[in-house]
Amino acid sequence: RLDLKQIKSINDIVLLKDELKVKGIFTEKELSVIQENKIFNFINSNIGKRIKNSPYVFKERQFVLSLMPCDIYKEEKYKEVEENILVHGIIDLYFFEDEEIVLLDYKTDSLKNTSVEKIIEKYKIQLDIYKKALEKSYNKKVKEVYLYLYDIDKEVLIK
Repeated sequence: RLDLKQIKSINDIVLLKDELKVKGIFTEKELSVIQENKIFNFINSNIGKRIKNSPYVFKERQFVLSLMPCDIYKEEKYKEVEENILVHGIIDLYFFEDEEIVLLDYKTDSLKNTSVEKIIEKYKIQLDIYKKALEKSYNKKVKEVYLYLYDIDKEVLIK
């Protein structure tokens, strides 16, 4: 629901929250967990600025992709499996930059008891699947894949 190009201040986020409440899209309880400063930090991050400059931004896009298990899991035991797996998912956000795709997934995990590296490891397979889905759908290269970690207000480039 958030148009990054329209948000100039934290107050704009507060007004949007009020609008979403009045329209019955979110309840007061749901809105109470939204931290305006975290959203504002994201919008003003490097990746947020790039999104604002992109002519084509896509949010919450569903996909269905047929993959061989060995395309998902690298363990030896999956190399023998010949049946495809049908994968359904929703990609948080992707945008086009210089005719290539940049993929972004938001994460709200707490990093209190873990590291950035562990979070990357946890979501690597998911992001690889999203990347394959986009490349197959558009027949274009995904040039970069990012996680945005709201807990620490940081974008992380996945290699």
